[in-house]
Amino acid sequence: MRRSKINSQLKKILNFIEIYLPTYMFIIMFLTFLIQIAARYFFEPILWTSELTLLCYLWIILLGACFAERSREIISFSMLYDKQTEKGKRIFDILSCILLIVAFSISWIPSLQFIIYMNYKRSVTMQFLRYSFIFFPYMIFLTIMIIRYGYRLYNLLRTSVKGDVSKL
Repeated sequence: MRRSKINSQLKKILNFIEIYLPTYMFIIMFLTFLIQIAARYFFEPILWTSELTLLCYLWIILLGACFAERSREIISFSMLYDKQTEKGKRIFDILSCILLIVAFSISWIPSLQFIIYMNYKRSVTMQFLRYSFIFFPYMIFLTIMIIRYGYRLYNLLRTSVKGDVSKL
């Protein structure tokens, strides 16, 4: 009972981060884009709209990539993978999980240090906005990807021991 409640809450949090937040950011980006067009043609150009549009775009890309990976709707070049036997595919999956976990884990600390460093810099056109806020979704992206691939690796290794391929 308790485990299903935690899983349900975790799923709600991930849905908010991966689905709803990028959707809200897209709405903000689109409205800002319309304001930018109206200001350019009917009034004087507004500088902050361009920066806000780029911020929203960055958040949409990084958080949307987490959702694309969750639903496995990513572009993959799988010519070599498709020609493998089930055992070969499992080895490819395990190696790719290990490679991605290691790469993302190595970049986690330097990325966090960069974001902390960027906390002291402010946006030129939006003075209330710190650059650390702009780049923080990358840390969310890294963390979700490390956990997701770690869980996938755990399932791959667990099913390798049991010999059950159907749970992948």
